[in-house]
Amino acid sequence: MRGHIRMRTDDYIAKRYETRAEWLKGRMDSVGASEVSLVLGIAPPKWGNAHTLWERKRNPVIEEGGNEDTIRGSRAEEHIRELLGIENPYIKVVDMTGIIFRSRKFPWLTCSLDAAIVHPDGKFTIVEIKDVRYTAHWKSGAYPRYYKYQCAAQMLVTGATDAILVARINYDFGGGRDEIGRLCEASVREERIRIRRSSVKGQFAGIVRETKEFWQHVKDGTEPDIIIRR
Repeated sequence: MRGHIRMRTDDYIAKRYETRAEWLKGRMDSVGASEVSLVLGIAPPKWGNAHTLWERKRNPVIEEGGNEDTIRGSRAEEHIRELLGIENPYIKVVDMTGIIFRSRKFPWLTCSLDAAIVHPDGKFTIVEIKDVRYTAHWKSGAYPRYYKYQCAAQMLVTGATDAILVARINYDFGGGRDEIGRLCEASVREERIRIRRSSVKGQFAGIVRETKEFWQHVKDGTEPDIIIRR
């Protein structure tokens, strides 16, 4: 489902972009929730760091492609979102792609949402969708903290009281002598992890402080320190 919906605007300004290229361009003038982990130094090394993010913000190049994982995740997202609505007809799952939410209080902070469960009063629950390969980060019900900080930043920007991390976790055991054998030996499980605002509110001050300092570096053209907290 996608369209005009009534949502709270006390905490943010929302802008919808008609094309992916316009949306990508719109992300260049702020720190997005998915980029917070780069600033904090907790992102996977292959994602980059504060310096590579700084370079992207200073010299934006709009590229609509991506690597194998990002392309796969983008393609899977719409189907995971649709299935969530089909399997739970009593909730209103709304497609939020193409919208950028900007914090009124901290205007250098923005976020985009994969979907939202919209409630009758206009408030909503964030839905963050991930199609990922299994790593130890997902062991025993755990999940990567860089996704926790992404959801925390989304709640900080939008004022939402909770988020659901919907993760489709792929296990590839490398079995089978051919593609069909490998397909049959692989497995998938889905985790739905509820993250309440109260459980991540303690991270808000650090997110605001670190991203504000980083964004000042972007504005001034001075290179930020690279912090690694992994």
